[in-house]
Parts: sequence; C-alpha cells; structure tokens
Amino acid sequence: MKKKSQKKVQPPLNQRRLKELLHYDPDTGIFRWKVYRKRSKAAPGDVAGKRHPSQKYVRIGFDGWMWPAHRLAFLYMIGRWPEQIVDHIDRNPLNNRWSNLREATHSQNRFNSKMTVRNKTGFKGVSPEGNRWIASIMVSGESHYLGCFATPEEAHRAYCKAAQKIAGEFARAQ
Repeated sequence: MKKKSQKKVQPPLNQRRLKELLHYDPDTGIFRWKVYRKRSKAAPGDVAGKRHPSQKYVRIGFDGWMWPAHRLAFLYMIGRWPEQIVDHIDRNPLNNRWSNLREATHSQNRFNSKMTVRNKTGFKGVSPEGNRWIASIMVSGESHYLGCFATPEEAHRAYCKAAQKIAGEFARAQ
C-alpha cells in the first residue's frame, strides 16, 4: 500500500527571526544578510535573494524555505504577514522598495495588472462585437457589461471610468 505524501507546511516566521537574519533597506528594496550563510557562502552585508529565470519574483532562502522578498518586506516593516497579496504599484516584480508595495485583495491586484495577451484591441476592458465595441469589467471574478460603443476609445473611456470608481488607486488603464 502506497503512503500518501503529505504537503510540507511552511513554518511560522516572525519579524524578530527575520531581523536576526536580514536587513531590509526600504529606500532600495534590497535585503542584505546580517549573518554568514555557510551553504551559500554569503557574508554579512551581501545581497540576499535572487530571481530564478522561471519565476518573476525575488526569493530569499533560509530555514529550509524560499520566501518572496516582497512579502518579507511587508513582515519586516509592519511586523505581520500581509493578509492577502502584496501588490507592486509599478507592476515591476523586482522593485521591492517599500514605497512601491501595498497590501491588496486579489481583485485589487487584478485591477493593477496589465492587459491580457489575448486582448487584440489595444484597450483594457474592450472587445469587438461586429462593427461595435463592448466595454466590460471584471469584479471579483464576475464580468460586468458596461455598454456597447461606436469606437474602441469610447468603450475604453467607459472601462476607465468604471475602474476608477470601483478600484480607485488600483485602477490601471493599460
């Protein structure tokens, strides 16, 4: 009989332990080691973390785990883990400056995302419908119809207005 594999549970990490190991500079977004790391041969003062080519975020390995640097920055600065997502305001996943990070819901994070590669109109929230243009917006996983317009620009204005009303500072036109 085969044994069921158990998912490895990430151990709790607190601000105290994080600050024992690392220093975070909120102006640069860079973490540096405070301790010598035998396995990686990192010395105190060396930059911590790297971005693996298959991943988009900087990750820092210690205590047997790889931790996303943007989430560590949140723990380092606030003293608690973010409840949901840490959003990169400028959409650059390598920019972990404190001024570029904010806590967000999944829905808010989606509003700050780029247009999907499937979008062929060049306008976020716009799709063709015959010789007209449909504006729609996704809110909490549900698509909401905003109207049918003569031009993609008009449809996009409707999307932008709705996005600003719904998402505020998280709304992005493109």
